Order: sequence, then C-alpha cells, then structure tokens
Amino acid sequence: LIIFAVINFLLRALPFIIFSGKELSEPVHYISEKLPAAIMIILVVYNLRTTNFSSAPYGIPEIVALIVTIILHYWKENMILTLLVGTVTYMLLLSALV
Repeated sequence: LIIFAVINFLLRALPFIIFSGKELSEPVHYISEKLPAAIMIILVVYNLRTTNFSSAPYGIPEIVALIVTIILHYWKENMILTLLVGTVTYMLLLSALV
C-alpha cells in the first residue's frame, strides 16, 4: 500500500519537478489560464444534468447552493471555504426541502 502511495505521489509531483523554474510556452500558459474555468463549467453541467426542475423541490437546493458558492468564491476567493459552504448549503437545503 505504501509503495502505491509513493508511486502516486511521484507521478503527481513529477511535472512540477521537471518544469519548475522554466518559463511556460504561450499555448501552455493559455491552457493553464482557461482550463480551470472550463472544468468548473463542465462539472456544473454534469451535476445539474439529472436535476428535476418539474417536481418538488424544483431544483431549489441545487440552484441556491450554486448561487451561494459563486458569490462566496468571488467574495472571499478561498477554494476550501467555497467548497465547504457550498456543500453544507446544498445538504442543509436538501434535507429541509425533501
């Protein structure tokens, strides 16, 4: 088990070790700027694809948690806080409305 953990860590750290201190090429720099937003959009669409807006609770927990997450992220710019508060908001609303 420890061997797998070490190999996993090394595989994840290897790009940072290889490319540390080197200047990024223009395409890599562009991708590193745009990819996080694209991944977030894909995750939101993927998670909302099965939401039923035609019956109770009409997607209210999902929409409210999404709005809270977006506002909190732009306000505090803290990813951990954003994830925790968004998840707790969704779970509380889901348990209260269902």
